[in-house]
Amino acid sequence: MRQFCNILLLLGFMPLILSAKVYVEPTDSIRFYDERWTNIESGIHVSWTDKDVSLVRHRLPDIEECSDTTIYVWGGERIGMRGLLYTKDVKDELLTLKVAKCKSSLNAHVSWMRYVLTDTFDRCGEHPDNLVPWTVAEVIDNPLTKDGVQLVVDTCEVRPFWFSVDVDRRCKPGTYPVSVVVSGNNGVKKMLNINVV
Repeated sequence: MRQFCNILLLLGFMPLILSAKVYVEPTDSIRFYDERWTNIESGIHVSWTDKDVSLVRHRLPDIEECSDTTIYVWGGERIGMRGLLYTKDVKDELLTLKVAKCKSSLNAHVSWMRYVLTDTFDRCGEHPDNLVPWTVAEVIDNPLTKDGVQLVVDTCEVRPFWFSVDVDRRCKPGTYPVSVVVSGNNGVKKMLNINVV
């Protein structure tokens, strides 16, 4: 193993391996004011959402909440989908995401998605210095534990997460219910349900 690590170090891969453990999010340089936050109910909201829609950290997404969904998967296939957690008034609370009620023929896990910086530059060439960057969800955290993944959420913040499931090739046809549980300081906060068919 030591020889293998030395080879990786020589090839420049060791920083990638070490950095895979902890991802440090960039600080927001701009915070969008979105008056729609005042129109939603207090507490934590969770929903399944379209994975092709870009999410900004402090902008309320334009979605209809959906807590139950169905996905169709072949045996031997892996599929992923994005969920979303947001709140207008929960401040600095440590929340845990965990997969529950999952059959042994399904290998399901959930990870927080982390933010990266972006701006409006969308072409080739020299990048202008005067564009204001903001954060968007892009990086999928590595699920390091079966006990759930934790993250501190703040007021008026959007926190997406990634759910993925690997279906065993020998899995019999049928409907397999799976849940993603969000828990906090006072126990279970919310639950999302998926039927894997």
